Amino acid sequence: MTQIVLSNMLITNNSLSIVNNQQLIQELISLQKRIYKATIYHDYKSVHKLQKLLLASQSVKLLILSNITNKHFKSHNASSANVNLKSQLVQSFCSTNEYALISKLDVAQLYSFLVDHVFVAHLYDNIISDLVYLSLKPEWEAKFVNSDSIDKVKRNYLYKIDVILHVYLQYNQYSKTKCNKIYVLKNKVDILHYPHNLDYTYLQSKLNTINSINKFIKKYLAFYPNFNAKKDTEIILIFYYISFFSDHLLSLLKEIIMESLSTEVYLCKTLFADIMHKNAYMLKLSRFLWHEGYFIFFSDSKNEAVFIRNRIKNLLDSVGLVFDETNIPIFELRNGFNFLDFHIQGNSLGNISLRASLKSQLVLLKKIKEILYHKDHLNRVRPNTYLSFRSAIRKVNHVVREWKTYYIKIGNTNHMIYTRLNRTIQIILHKWQGKNGKKKKKNAG
Repeated sequence: MTQIVLSNMLITNNSLSIVNNQQLIQELISLQKRIYKATIYHDYKSVHKLQKLLLASQSVKLLILSNITNKHFKSHNASSANVNLKSQLVQSFCSTNEYALISKLDVAQLYSFLVDHVFVAHLYDNIISDLVYLSLKPEWEAKFVNSDSIDKVKRNYLYKIDVILHVYLQYNQYSKTKCNKIYVLKNKVDILHYPHNLDYTYLQSKLNTINSINKFIKKYLAFYPNFNAKKDTEIILIFYYISFFSDHLLSLLKEIIMESLSTEVYLCKTLFADIMHKNAYMLKLSRFLWHEGYFIFFSDSKNEAVFIRNRIKNLLDSVGLVFDETNIPIFELRNGFNFLDFHIQGNSLGNISLRASLKSQLVLLKKIKEILYHKDHLNRVRPNTYLSFRSAIRKVNHVVREWKTYYIKIGNTNHMIYTRLNRTIQIILHKWQGKNGKKKKKNAG
């Protein structure tokens, strides 16, 4: 590599024009993805091995060399930059005594001087620094950049567990009442699935009464008073895209709407008790719970569930979100339903049983198969031959352990699911081991 760097004959546009940058970039991205994935699974032995492979890759070195030279050639070929180039060179590399000699050079001679004395001298150091950066970048991203998102996911999981446990304790506490039927009002679609329909004037009025909303949201919503007006449409659209591409802003908007719904449901419960001439104690089983853009409402009266649903639809209409009865259906708890990746089902005694939903089990099996298999350039599924059976089991156990930590905290979760899942995972591992062995024998032969 040193011989290539020190040879002036090779550093020309003609010699580097034949380089297929796209193919080299794909090879670099492939190595970086493998480093990133290995760091996530804490497989630092593979991380160091892949980093050494990237540092020794001639293709990556050629790509860096091509990018550096093209960048310098393109920047120095522009006629408008030639004068600045001459002055910068004089100030940086020439003394006052040599200024008269250098200023007499034409652009071609000055360009030749730059390549021979400045660019080539520092090219090797630039290549080494770029190689180190490219090898460490995916590891940094996996360790530090995504740490905030990982913490956010953990916090969401803990909040989900609290919500489900609250449902479980709330109803099993009153199981002595032996309610034969409990009705559940549940929305199927995220309330901000279509955020462009929101009425921002209503949301602005709600900001004055909700203290938990961050102040910066007011700066975004300040641009929306004349959202339906034809004037200033372009400005509104610009800030519309800026704001709604922010996940934090969306979460705050959901908080405004869901807190408004919670207040509305509480008032409607009292109103329904007055209309039906019922004691408030008789409606103790009524409960409104929500997480992000989804909510559920439990009641032992179907009339109350219908009454609450109509009030919720009216409130969402005032916000600008239109929902029909198919989006907010009413279930009987004994028939069961899915919420927060759990399948929740009640019995005739009023107790609730919780277990992992079928969708969450399929997601787990899909993640395991992604560890053991990959797709080749013809989109065919092939086993990962670089994994040993022991390392494959270690990675699979890591994923399964994370999945179980979420569901095992619920004391009433059905443990038969874990037994069936373990059998399915064992079958997947044995099938992969057989295919992996055949693939290795074929490659060796």
